[in-house]
Amino acid sequence: MPHHHKLYMVKLLSGKNIQYSASGVAIFHPLTGTPVSTFSTNSQSPLATGSADTPTILGDDLLYPYGPAIDGTSPESDDGSTPAIPLSIDLPIFGHNHSYVYVNNNGLLSFHFQIGQYTPQALPVAFGNPFVALFWADINNQLAGDVYYRETTDPDLLSRATSDVMTYFRDVNFTAQWAFVATWNRVAYFGSRTDKVNTFQAILCSDGNLTFVLLNYDDLQWPSVNASSNLTEGPLALAGLNSGYSTGYYTLPGSMTLDIVNLSSTSNVNVTGRWVFKVDGLHPEDVNGFLDNSTDVPPTDETPFIDDFYLNVSIPIYQPDSPENGNWEMEMEIGILQKSNLPNSVILARWQNPEALD
Repeated sequence: MPHHHKLYMVKLLSGKNIQYSASGVAIFHPLTGTPVSTFSTNSQSPLATGSADTPTILGDDLLYPYGPAIDGTSPESDDGSTPAIPLSIDLPIFGHNHSYVYVNNNGLLSFHFQIGQYTPQALPVAFGNPFVALFWADINNQLAGDVYYRETTDPDLLSRATSDVMTYFRDVNFTAQWAFVATWNRVAYFGSRTDKVNTFQAILCSDGNLTFVLLNYDDLQWPSVNASSNLTEGPLALAGLNSGYSTGYYTLPGSMTLDIVNLSSTSNVNVTGRWVFKVDGLHPEDVNGFLDNSTDVPPTDETPFIDDFYLNVSIPIYQPDSPENGNWEMEMEIGILQKSNLPNSVILARWQNPEALD
């Protein structure tokens, strides 16, 4: 018997800028419920968006060199990301080797797919997508700032990384052979109407067996509390390490509170604004060893990660007037499309409701 197909998409969870098209779906404004194809908040900010006065190379005692003269730049896009960036090595991180990385504008490096989610989620996030969250928040580099990145084997930078790591991890024999630098320079938050911006950086360095990440927090001006109105300015953020499974993760102090800005004035290696971790194994480590107490069995290489997840359910339905003795069947397929596929969370549901069983 022929099946009747209907395709539904529930309303978007945010009224942020959306521009994409798809056949057979409806996109609904989250407040009015009316169908739309493009919705813009038309948010305005006093922040300057130009970079004409930005020096070509930046950096200091905390921040490794970065800037438009030596780096690539992530697209100016709210909740956006770079495409997959191929790596010249198989990077050992969180118990597996990875050959590419995504630089996500919302303050994360991920290793299986993009992350457009703008509201941070408490760790662990067990969706099989390993990530380093430097400052996971609703960042908008369309309003202000730039997101820079590069892979490098520059001898001076590798020498600096080696020296830093060996200073903190004295019992480790390590010589950096490769590094990846990602810097969020003076970035604003979505909907900002202030001049408050944040600057932070991640340095991944590896010798092909051991991998370390240096998180450098130079200047964190948001979130904060407005002195005159006593209202919070800027979204709360999360910083942490996530293996992609229910084990192997660590959340930095202050995450999801206003105290997150204190990362720029604190440290786990006695260098103000710097946090350093060993991340080649499933369980991240600091200078004192493992950071979590999980005893779960590490996943094997065959463990799949979830990108698009589908659930099929067949349900017998009683229909008194049915000529087939009341036996109808509804097959429901629900797919949750990750943030890597659409700029906002959606649930895609396909309903297949046959008139009767064959």
